[in-house]
Amino acid sequence: TLFPYTTLFRSKSPEIADIYKDEFEQMFSGKFHGDKLTRKNKSADDIQVYFSPQDKALTNAVIPLLRKAKKYIYIPAFIISDSRVSDELIKAQSRGVDVKLIVDSLNASNTHSKHKDMRSAGIPVKAENFAGKMHSKSIIVDDEYLIIGSMNFSYSGENKNDENLVLIKNPQAAKFYREFFLYQW
Repeated sequence: TLFPYTTLFRSKSPEIADIYKDEFEQMFSGKFHGDKLTRKNKSADDIQVYFSPQDKALTNAVIPLLRKAKKYIYIPAFIISDSRVSDELIKAQSRGVDVKLIVDSLNASNTHSKHKDMRSAGIPVKAENFAGKMHSKSIIVDDEYLIIGSMNFSYSGENKNDENLVLIKNPQAAKFYREFFLYQW
């Protein structure tokens, strides 16, 4: 079960449960950030799990997914401040991919936000607060892939914070998130 724009998802996979259990046990034992060990296999079914900072989720999951997008990339996000992500979105748009972003209005004024660069490149970006915060960290690609998790698309999200990012290959979930994104758009 997936809920739009949350990090909550339910999987019946014991493998996914074990992946999270290992990560949380490391933190409960006092290992954080770069002190945590990484597991070699962090996938089950059509789900891949990444933890920051050890797994470099932007480098190993997000950017490769953006590069292979063919139809669309829709992103509801708290902030995008990593220039590699914004550069890949601009490249995707220039190759004909429909790219749209909804970002948090308070973070739109953040000096590190890349939303102005993307707007200048012709990518439609909405800054919204929806009577609160746009606190999502999601990416929907081509009615096939969905990224959810706690990680902001930022340098700190990839390199400093203890975060999680889940890459799901599931057309039904991706379409569900796409419809909700377009409703908010």
